[in-house]
Amino acid sequence: MLWEYMPVFFRLVLGMVLSPLIGVYAFPMAFIAGYFSFYAWYCSVYSYRSLDLDFIVFEKIVILPWQTVLIGAICLFGYADT
Repeated sequence: MLWEYMPVFFRLVLGMVLSPLIGVYAFPMAFIAGYFSFYAWYCSVYSYRSLDLDFIVFEKIVILPWQTVLIGAICLFGYADT
């Protein structure tokens, strides 16, 4: 039961700790840290399990084609430095 509320507590505590250091930006940074530290892996575990895939197989299907297109476009057209 407490496990379900852990990300909320983590975000609140991190926001309060960072508040004196970075001010107004503390709570948005705490939300981003909370999502990366908990929701990103926790939700993906259930998605992989529901699709009967493991991490490597899923990423080869989803990310690898777009990553090769992006790297190819950068190599072909160059990186635009603005």
